[in-house]
Amino acid sequence: MNITGNGRKQYVEVNLTCRIDGTWVPRFITLATGEMYAITRSSGPTLCKAGYTGELTNKYTVRINNKDTNLFEDNGRWFVEMKN
Repeated sequence: MNITGNGRKQYVEVNLTCRIDGTWVPRFITLATGEMYAITRSSGPTLCKAGYTGELTNKYTVRINNKDTNLFEDNGRWFVEMKN
């Protein structure tokens, strides 16, 4: 899996915990191929511009397979940046 880097946007399914204070903690992602990956660490969200449109989105820094990458939430849709 090559989800780290500044490549193409890949939408994913996200399993998350909703805390009492309203914050979300991502726990797992599932790719379109059905591959599931555990998120062992998460921080965020931070508001940032993502993609070519420059629209604001929520960015989480997550650890998957001992590598840090970014997970984005944009109006209820989640994506990671895949290496090309």
